[in-house]
Amino acid sequence: MPFTDDSKRFQRELKTMRAIISLYCCREHGGRGICPHCQELLNYAENRLKNCVHGEASKPACQNCQVHCYSRGRREEMRKIMSRTGMRMALHHPGLTLQHFFDCIGKTGKKKTSAP
Repeated sequence: MPFTDDSKRFQRELKTMRAIISLYCCREHGGRGICPHCQELLNYAENRLKNCVHGEASKPACQNCQVHCYSRGRREEMRKIMSRTGMRMALHHPGLTLQHFFDCIGKTGKKKTSAP
């Protein structure tokens, strides 16, 4: 079941995405707010999150997910943003960073294989 807008996990993940993209945009594009291109990426990420096939209960971190709902280009763009922003994110938003870390190690998103 997809996320609902009032879901705690949805709100936290969206807040994390906004923080990451905002830090990246301010540094790379030199503005005080989010530029139109980065806002478009954030809107795309929010839409993908709202429509996640896993829903709130079983959603793995996107990097560990077996279902890639981002287009290849957007996925690469997000990887670039996260790699350039990761350390700054830990300094500016330690709580969100820590929660994201726990999400990444908690649910791998890997399919369980049954024993023969």
